[in-house]
Amino acid sequence: MMAIKKSLKNALVTALMTVTFAACTPVKQDVKQELPKLMKGPAEAPRRTITNFSPALRCMDGLLIDYGIYDISMLVEDIRDATKKVKAGAKDMLISAISEMTRRSHAIRLIAYGADSGNLVSWLTSANAKAPYNMIPQYDLRGSISQLDRSVAAKDVSAGINIAKVGIGTAKTANASVMALDLAVISTKDYSVLPGVVSKNTIVIFKEGKGTDADATIGKLGVNFSMNFTRSEGDAQALRNLIELAAVELVGKLTKVPYWNCLGISPDNPDIKAEIYDWYYNLVADGQVVAYFQAQLANRGFYAGPIDGKYNEQLKEAIMNYQRGLGMKPDGKITLELFDALLNKPTPKLKTEEAPVAEPNAPTKVASLEIRYANGKVGPLKRGEEFSVEIKPSQKAHVFCYYETEDGHIQRFFPNRFTPDSLVTPDKPLVLPGKMPFHLFASKDGKKERLACFSSPKPVMAKLPANIKGTDFENLPVKSLEQVESAMKGIVGDDLGGQYFEIKVQ
Repeated sequence: MMAIKKSLKNALVTALMTVTFAACTPVKQDVKQELPKLMKGPAEAPRRTITNFSPALRCMDGLLIDYGIYDISMLVEDIRDATKKVKAGAKDMLISAISEMTRRSHAIRLIAYGADSGNLVSWLTSANAKAPYNMIPQYDLRGSISQLDRSVAAKDVSAGINIAKVGIGTAKTANASVMALDLAVISTKDYSVLPGVVSKNTIVIFKEGKGTDADATIGKLGVNFSMNFTRSEGDAQALRNLIELAAVELVGKLTKVPYWNCLGISPDNPDIKAEIYDWYYNLVADGQVVAYFQAQLANRGFYAGPIDGKYNEQLKEAIMNYQRGLGMKPDGKITLELFDALLNKPTPKLKTEEAPVAEPNAPTKVASLEIRYANGKVGPLKRGEEFSVEIKPSQKAHVFCYYETEDGHIQRFFPNRFTPDSLVTPDKPLVLPGKMPFHLFASKDGKKERLACFSSPKPVMAKLPANIKGTDFENLPVKSLEQVESAMKGIVGDDLGGQYFEIKVQ
């Protein structure tokens, strides 16, 4: 009898040891170790634990301000779920992400577009914006949840024993699933994908049978972003993280701002180096590199000339001053090295003796403005009549024009997405709309409308408060043109000039 009891006791001890071993076996860790054999990813990548990319979105908002990015309009299409397995509002997540990214900068205006709007090409062709303008967005954002592979790696461990009427056991399971999101930005001019402005990211979701927790990892540019969430929200939260990462990446690539800083990725990363190289040579190939440097150096206070894409002595002097500030050889040349420094090194302080060089015959006093109808029209317009205006400064000046619609809304319509350069000369008066693809129409109800243009000896768009800068052709949160003038006065001071023009209708 004693032998039977001893045997039963030994059996129970063995069973407990077996169950304990099974319970302590790190099955999820085994799955994580097995997965790299099935998927290629960054080797020994540094790991950052995050819950979401909200800090990165806020960081991007600041970058868009610092780099003077504004007046971008973009359609957002429905994000298809090609897998038919993810039950989440991907499009709404993307809208929320970009909205969070532009909270202060107001750099991007989103237009939600869905399947109920009809064919995209037909919609763009017939799109009519609010009066007095007629235009379409510059870009279209589309993509899909392209992959969701369940349990690409899995492991089960179980153990149990029954002796007489005593039974004990345990079981643990772990698996890894892979989700992928592909997004791209398309030009609405010809419906072509912008080269390099794409995002394709993959997230690995780990789930363990024990407990209610799950975690995931995104490998990007040599960094692994890891996050934790409950099993019930696993797919949806994983998708949100993919979308927020894609938003940072896409907007960074579109606007050419150093988005990698917001992700904590070193600019010395080989992939980042390759991307900077691609950006630079694409700008050179497209003939945009000079205009890019003109705009960025003007935004940083080193340049005060035209942003026309033509290399001039002013730009050369501005580049030399910038190079001196960075400790580089001041040769005035636009190079890959200088482009890299413009993106990744702090802006040097501009010394008083290095102030932007004025052009010959540059403004020396307040520039007055003359506004009239461009086609020689005088007197009141007919209801709904299309018209254009000519703005001629008394001397070279930077001009900013606002429109007061018949219902009292205020909109900025110059400078704009088509002509970001605000510099206007007496020999080449500004004509609006001129060759720019928008239209001006008189009130169909016969109500009076007004426009006001203001002049400044220096470019001030980067200094305008968000409620005055806003997005071109969109209603601003101000009550009158006089409020705009007051804000401009606070920035330009006594050098501000301007003129009001009333649009009278018969």
